[in-house]
Amino acid sequence: MGNAYMAVDKPFADKGRAWGGNIGLDAKIGISSNFTVDLTVNPDFGQVESDPSVMNLTAFETFYEEKRPFFLEGLTIFDYKFDNQSLFYSRRIGHSPSLTVDPDDNLFVKSPDKTSILSAIKFSGTTSKGLSVGLIQSVTANEYARLSDPVGNRYILGKINQKTLGLTFRVDLNLTPEFSIQYYGSPFVSRGSYSEFKRVTDPEAKVYEERVALYNNPILSDGKYLLDENDDFAPDYSIGNPDFNFHQFRSNFVAKWEYRLGSFIYLVWSSERTGRIGSSEASVGDSYRQLRSVFPNNIFLIKLNYWFSL
Repeated sequence: MGNAYMAVDKPFADKGRAWGGNIGLDAKIGISSNFTVDLTVNPDFGQVESDPSVMNLTAFETFYEEKRPFFLEGLTIFDYKFDNQSLFYSRRIGHSPSLTVDPDDNLFVKSPDKTSILSAIKFSGTTSKGLSVGLIQSVTANEYARLSDPVGNRYILGKINQKTLGLTFRVDLNLTPEFSIQYYGSPFVSRGSYSEFKRVTDPEAKVYEERVALYNNPILSDGKYLLDENDDFAPDYSIGNPDFNFHQFRSNFVAKWEYRLGSFIYLVWSSERTGRIGSSEASVGDSYRQLRSVFPNNIFLIKLNYWFSL
């Protein structure tokens, strides 16, 4: 007896390639010998090296190194720490939207991976007496995605056994004083398996063991865990198998030519292969080899930068 499946077109599936263009403006204005104003309108950071891959399973954001030229210049003025914590984190400007929705069998989702920066202005400098002053203001666009209200009233926890392996390599080659090439590559694999499933019963209990109740003998069947809440040997509900095998390869190739003093032409190729399966049993080597079958997302960019002085 065979199984019948209904084919459903994915409304947000990429059709193969897309073309686009953009224009922006960067300016630097000297207010005095000690203070400058930096201005950018509709900035583009396509030539900037990709961020390393991470698998963040915590409730806290991932901190990445700042690499965008506009925010790098004069960054030490804004690098102010209090109680070993940085009060200003520039990567929050233009980061991916904080709220995301994962697709499932009945829901298609298209979410933006970043927030567009419309403009930013920065005032910075140091007085003759050594007082450093820095002000920064930015305007970002509204970003939208289709959302759906989740249904459910149980919080289920589990113990995770996670193994992660990542590698970063880069090459910088100056062929002439005016022409250089850069390459960055970062393969990444993270595998995780869950056990000891438990449900939250009293989240405010003083003793941890009283906050949760362990499920006895959960059964894995057809990619789902069958859970018995009242110990009557009959499943009360099920959850999808949360085990994962996440594998990703990100790379950047940048050719930069300074065709006149302070003005550049960039040729950029950014590539990303991202795959995820629900099995954590594959070895690290097999996980890397699975990247070959993942369809890449390639971005080719030509960027012209022209510097002029008034």
